[in-house]
Amino acid sequence: MNRVLVTGVNGFIGGHLVRDLLQSGHEVHGLGRSPNNKHEVSVYHSCDLKNMSVTSDVIRSIQPNIIIHLAGSRLRSEESSAFRNNLTDSVDLTLNVVEACIGEVWLKRFIAIGTCEEYGNLAIPCVESDREFPLTAYAWGKLATTKLLQTLSRTHSFPAVILRPSVAYGPAQDSSMFVSALITALVNGRDFKMTDGAQTRDFLYIDDLIFAIRQAMHCDVNGMVINISSGVEVSLGSLVELVVSIIGGEAHKHVLSGSLPRRHAEVGRYIAINEQAKELLSWEPLVGLEDGIKRTINWYRNSQTV
Repeated sequence: MNRVLVTGVNGFIGGHLVRDLLQSGHEVHGLGRSPNNKHEVSVYHSCDLKNMSVTSDVIRSIQPNIIIHLAGSRLRSEESSAFRNNLTDSVDLTLNVVEACIGEVWLKRFIAIGTCEEYGNLAIPCVESDREFPLTAYAWGKLATTKLLQTLSRTHSFPAVILRPSVAYGPAQDSSMFVSALITALVNGRDFKMTDGAQTRDFLYIDDLIFAIRQAMHCDVNGMVINISSGVEVSLGSLVELVVSIIGGEAHKHVLSGSLPRRHAEVGRYIAINEQAKELLSWEPLVGLEDGIKRTINWYRNSQTV
């Protein structure tokens, strides 16, 4: 059993992760800004990670063997001010967590969650050795955090590994993301506005991401960046067709394809190679897209009646 600290525990990934960790017998400490914890953990700590002193006190009191760092900005604005916000909410925040535990014998692994958006509009498929060209403040903040942790791993033997998931989806995701927004709208008989749908993405079911995090807890991969992806390229239009076919009825009438313009800074094609995860983590995705979408639709349907 490990003593595991999860930052950003109240988010989508955090909810699924802590449930898995508890079922595996770990002592799970959750850390979030809210005074109340959203998900069941062994111990919940309300803490603003922007406050270096408070962050240090909390983490040193826990002395976790493993830190899984989910906290950070989700701001995807194209405004220039978003870059400053991401510097504060991603890089500075991460550094506060790191400074509380760097060099401590009780810390065995620091797992950070990045994003395949860090690659930007590169030739596909993306591999970990590619030079990144992020297009958004969100991706830039994630990449800056990645480089920080890699540097500390080299210079201070900090036991960090960075997982780069593709587009994660699944039950209980908030409606700001494409898959959850689409399913929520169609399940409730509401119109769903979208672009032409020609963009492609690499979709990853949440259980597969949690599996990868669990594997990273035990593998000697310090300083590595590892793609966690399905390795399958799917257009948004094709995904919509799949969701419509599963929901059935008049769902197709509520899809307003082409009613929205594309964002200025948007990746056109998006697929990541996952061979390094297979080799280093003994991991591979287990849930196919159709199965994952069915599970997600069923969850949203059932949640409407609760």
